[in-house]
Amino acid sequence: MSAVRTSLRSALTAGLLGGALLAVPAQANAAGEARDHCVTNLATGETACFGTFREAVAHGTNGQVTDAPLSAHGAAADRALTAKLTGPQTSATGQAAAYVLSIEFQLSNYNHDGESHAFTGPRPCLEDGKRDYLINDIRDYQPWWNDRISSFRGYNTCDVNHYEHQVKNGGLTTGPKAAMATMGAMDNKTTGLTFG
Repeated sequence: MSAVRTSLRSALTAGLLGGALLAVPAQANAAGEARDHCVTNLATGETACFGTFREAVAHGTNGQVTDAPLSAHGAAADRALTAKLTGPQTSATGQAAAYVLSIEFQLSNYNHDGESHAFTGPRPCLEDGKRDYLINDIRDYQPWWNDRISSFRGYNTCDVNHYEHQVKNGGLTTGPKAAMATMGAMDNKTTGLTFG
């Protein structure tokens, strides 16, 4: 499988900030346009985008889940897919294990007409009340996604908190949630995210 479009090819440096893994992007895609279905690995900072939801899931799971729906419609309610996305995703080629942390959707109710963006990391969320991962500004990974999220689902024990501004700048938040089919006052307002 090959990426239809790939952005942020260069490897990123990772550091710890307040106990959370923070990937520091080396560069951003200048175009900032819609990218269909994207996956960002928060350990490397690489974002790859694909024409179908199935291709994006296969990429994000190191080729372990190849039968996801072609579109994102209903993916968050698909119990079989949820079970497959729980736990480490490894590959025969020796790639590091990846855990799907969340899948963000452009439209409410995981609508099939919209785009999706999955985030993966090297470990699940620890359920200790602390931040495991932090995206201060989603524009660092894919500028088009700023103020575009209308629904999401967390995986691998991750509760996701969506921030109206960069995480450090406050504003409205959803509070940590496992999933939201609609975002209420935060609809189309997300810039920062934390996973814990």
